[in-house]
Amino acid sequence: MTDKEFLDYLDSKETLCTQCKTKLNLFNVISRCIEENFFFNDVFAFVGAKKSLFQIKLNPSPSTTLTFEEYGIPKGSRILHINYTPQGLGLFPLEFHGNSPYRGAPRDSVILYPAKFGDDSASSTDVSVMITWLESGSLEDVSLKSLVDAFEEYSRQEFGTCIVPANTAIEFDVMRYAETALEGISSKSNVKEFFKSGVSYTPTLKVLIPLLARIKGFPVMPEELLASLVKLAALRNQIAHTGKTKEPLSKQQVVSCLTGVILGKWYVSALQKT
Repeated sequence: MTDKEFLDYLDSKETLCTQCKTKLNLFNVISRCIEENFFFNDVFAFVGAKKSLFQIKLNPSPSTTLTFEEYGIPKGSRILHINYTPQGLGLFPLEFHGNSPYRGAPRDSVILYPAKFGDDSASSTDVSVMITWLESGSLEDVSLKSLVDAFEEYSRQEFGTCIVPANTAIEFDVMRYAETALEGISSKSNVKEFFKSGVSYTPTLKVLIPLLARIKGFPVMPEELLASLVKLAALRNQIAHTGKTKEPLSKQQVVSCLTGVILGKWYVSALQKT
């Protein structure tokens, strides 16, 4: 997405698909990408994740150690998703673990055990490997790390546990920008007192951010974007106060909230540069 396409969305201007010339709504396009989540990992493109594609040889014996660094993935990277696709019939790679199996993605390497299905003898098999990953240094930003956490939970269909990190990802950006903007016209102590007086995230989002946008001559958030972020904040508060949402979460609700976070982060970044 280009800066122009994003600004056209904010200005309610029509954007046409470059291929079929269909009128597009950016919020709906991103929502559709998140909902489909092709290969269970497409959502990670929104946080700048990289994909490495390569082939390995899986032999009938012994096991094969797959060291990610040998395929261009820096040591210490956060592995978000792995897909193994054997080429033809033969052996299938199973990840081997010790007495305490890991419950998240592996770190720097995996041991692959060659599993044979059927009675026929199996020969060496080429296996295509696709690994989605982020360099460890990119996760030093609290906001980005929270969004990655949210997408990991979403990819596992854990909708409830993705709400809090998703809200953290956008709340951090909004409040950091609001504080910085106000410090440009007042002292740090006055700004600190202002927010301590009870001006929390949601009022900042609904009142202060539109005010700052109008002062700068920047478009205010589209209603669908603001509504999705306000809804996300409300869901986060329900979980924080009671440990769960009042009603079971639907996939569509979570998709809308995540779409709001992505566009909201772009909005704050663009507003900051204005």
